[in-house]
Amino acid sequence: MTSLLLSILFAVEQAPAVSAQVPTLVASVETRDIHQLFKEYASDQGWSGAESKLACKVLAGPLTLCLKAEEQGKRRYVTQADLQLWRLDQDQAQAKAGEILSVSPWVPVEIEGGGRYFQAKTSPGHEATVFLHPEWLLELGPTPRIAAPSKGVVVAWPGGDKELDQIMAVGVRKMSDELPESLSPMALTWNGQAWVAWGQAKAKATK
Repeated sequence: MTSLLLSILFAVEQAPAVSAQVPTLVASVETRDIHQLFKEYASDQGWSGAESKLACKVLAGPLTLCLKAEEQGKRRYVTQADLQLWRLDQDQAQAKAGEILSVSPWVPVEIEGGGRYFQAKTSPGHEATVFLHPEWLLELGPTPRIAAPSKGVVVAWPGGDKELDQIMAVGVRKMSDELPESLSPMALTWNGQAWVAWGQAKAKATK
């Protein structure tokens, strides 16, 4: 990827932290290639070591959960150098990011023909916080599924109903294929200790 595109992706505001005061932290779902992309960007900026490594933790499948810092109305990706400066480890930083929401944001959406799923309704950019609160997901029903088909969109539904699972898997695939800033059609579930990949609908065969 060119230096210009990398700069657009990570924004011109991206720069190492200079203050030991911890800013507001926000969770952000990304695909795993974010690590290599940021490494290239950091190299272009002359950064190395902890400055070139993002503060992220793998969710499952192709998805990873990164952190962003909100500073002066702007957001930038948090790096390992930031965590060192703030004297936080990954889990502590994620816990702080989880504090941005105090109540469950899951809102039911009725499906035409029967059934329903849930969508995380939050302030823009705060949707991924639900990955830090699996207890809210478990309130939706047994063996719940969760998916982030694109930036700003996180949906979930109670698992176990084959028809609903199929409807939602296809719907998530369609959103991932058609919405801007696509992430992944992969749905995850919480096994009580960690996120694990549940599955995804197959892509339509191209003619």
